[in-house]
Amino acid sequence: MRNAIRLLILASIFLLACAETPEPDANDVPQADESTVVDTNAVGESVDDHTTPEASQADDKSAPTSVVVAAERAITSGQPVTVRLPLDDTLVEAIMRHHNDTDTTLRLSLEGVQTPTAQASVRVFLNRPDATLDTPIDDPHYVGDVGFFPSGPEAAGDKNGFLLDLGTTLARFYPESRTRDGHLVLTLLAAPLLETATEGAPEIEIPIESVRLEVIEP
Repeated sequence: MRNAIRLLILASIFLLACAETPEPDANDVPQADESTVVDTNAVGESVDDHTTPEASQADDKSAPTSVVVAAERAITSGQPVTVRLPLDDTLVEAIMRHHNDTDTTLRLSLEGVQTPTAQASVRVFLNRPDATLDTPIDDPHYVGDVGFFPSGPEAAGDKNGFLLDLGTTLARFYPESRTRDGHLVLTLLAAPLLETATEGAPEIEIPIESVRLEVIEP
């Protein structure tokens, strides 16, 4: 009998204890400090873009300043191609640095030039839109030329790139090299490789994709 009474008393105590224990309130759940919250999106961005400002500035300084213009058509015997290179303030400043620093290079690139079927050359003049095959290469506007020596019909159509130094010619006219509307005008002529081949020579056609001016600084 005593044992039964003792069990009843213990059961009563247990029920009272459960009734007095409060249910957890959602508002009482500890909140994480905002300073310790990790934004996984932010982590992804920082990993992808970890370049420091100093490294970014170094890359900008080493990257060449350039402008590229697509050629409107192929260069042919009777029709030179004129390419107008726009000069923004950044390019003008770089060209000015070239004028005062011999270590700076002004590089002209003829890009995507297709090899013609016959031996020929491309002559380049700066700010001489009226240049013809009769314009001598000792003209102060003369930049340079590139020659083609196709080994056979199978070589025709191959695409090549050619580099010319524009700095020497540009320096002759500095600072008047730029036209009034802020462009450098290049004239590209197709010519037979041999001067004696002018009479009765087949028409030359040299497709070209683009012309690029780069200012390469040390």
